[in-house]
Amino acid sequence: YTLVWGLDGPEEQPLAAGTGFFFGYPGEILTNAHVVADAWRIEVLLADGRATEATLVGLEALTDLALLRVEIDSPPPTLTVMAEDEVRAGVWVLAIGHPLGLEFSASKGIISAVNRTDVVRDSLGYWDFIQTDAAINQGNSGGPLVDRFGRLAGVCTAVDKEGQRIA
Repeated sequence: YTLVWGLDGPEEQPLAAGTGFFFGYPGEILTNAHVVADAWRIEVLLADGRATEATLVGLEALTDLALLRVEIDSPPPTLTVMAEDEVRAGVWVLAIGHPLGLEFSASKGIISAVNRTDVVRDSLGYWDFIQTDAAINQGNSGGPLVDRFGRLAGVCTAVDKEGQRIA
């Protein structure tokens, strides 16, 4: 769970909340760029109740991805990635995160389509989306989309607000 802090007047206030997951090297967390883009300070709340400051390693707005790093003893294991040919329509998936401020949530669905380029109706440049009907709400941003074996299929990023259960 990621809390983003910024300045709101003279006081530091929470600005955004999202989800992230350990990915890559130990202590590195992948999340969405839009969750941390305006951060003054980033705090990560781990599943075991620990809270720690995170450092922004890098941010790539066009793909809406950000990499954070935390310095903790015994970081949780990182997720493994599904083989590209296994990410296809019909595969059961779970969207894991903290939607609407809930402590933890998982919603199930299937991959409905892959390689979608028409999901976001703006000029941000996002591409190659995985479409799912798993429920994704505010706060799920940056969370993992995993298969039944816990392997990473994608990152929860966008919801079509005009559709029902299209994410």
